[in-house]
Amino acid sequence: MPEIPALTQLTTSLNNMEQTVQNQGTLIQSLLVRESNIISQPAVVSDINNGVHHDTGSYHTTKVSSGMFPHVQAVAPNVRKQILEGKYINLATLLNNQENVQDYKTVDESDGSVLLIKHRDPRLQRNLSIQEFLEAFNIYKNIICEKQDRRIEFDMYIQDVIDISARYKGPVFYEYHKAFANKVAAIKLTHGKVVDWSIRDEKLYSSITSGQIIKECETCGSLGHLTAVCQTLPSFGQSNNRSKPTYNQTHFQKSQVGSNDRVDSNTDIRGRPVLFFRGREVCNNFLSGKCFKGTKCSFAHVNTRSSTGATTNSRPSQEQAQAKN
Repeated sequence: MPEIPALTQLTTSLNNMEQTVQNQGTLIQSLLVRESNIISQPAVVSDINNGVHHDTGSYHTTKVSSGMFPHVQAVAPNVRKQILEGKYINLATLLNNQENVQDYKTVDESDGSVLLIKHRDPRLQRNLSIQEFLEAFNIYKNIICEKQDRRIEFDMYIQDVIDISARYKGPVFYEYHKAFANKVAAIKLTHGKVVDWSIRDEKLYSSITSGQIIKECETCGSLGHLTAVCQTLPSFGQSNNRSKPTYNQTHFQKSQVGSNDRVDSNTDIRGRPVLFFRGREVCNNFLSGKCFKGTKCSFAHVNTRSSTGATTNSRPSQEQAQAKN
């Protein structure tokens, strides 16, 4: 049969394509062999500046700077595992970074037996200060955030704890943290839910803070600021007229060094200036309207604004006494 030109051309094209595929397969095979040879050779690190070659003996060696991981915390593996699992962690253990915390101590008995007794480390049982809490909780936060992005949530919780510390005396803030963290761990264990730390547990907060002593200014009694920043504190060496005491220097003098055995003889225990009138110490409580002892007070009740020091009232007014009651 006579050959058809189109069929001959198609056969030639198929033969060429088959040859091309074979060539590509050969090339890929050679590249795989070359890659296997490179992997099987140890890595060599060259120090160009010093002209020194170091044979590391390892494969695919890639060195990094520790500064690339600023939030990585070095803690015991079992502690890290418990944190990531959502279990309760005593923050004191994060400040005492030990590989293996001794939970038990051994006691040898006379009959040769050995008893394991629970060991209570006093460093782990104490309440942390606010500075220690911030340091330990920052470690806890960094470990959690290795797997989850919750920094804003934990920062809001830290601010809440700082507010409790500033408002109440004693370790109230730490008692709230321990109760809250234990409850979070219990919810995770029983319900498998993750609690939002930024939301305050109002019921728990009320039960912890109920009956606790609130910090107040020792000078004016205000709850809005601390004693150190009170605006009514006297300051004899400053130009602020609001904080300067007003008294007539002809009749009133500041106390002399060594009087009344005070550490700072110029101020009383509340930081107010100590004044004397005719050899008697002036009652600062009377000047602020808070002395109700009357004639039984051992200090002088005088008017420091008067030029003679005389006063027409030896005790606060009846309205002030009623307000005090």
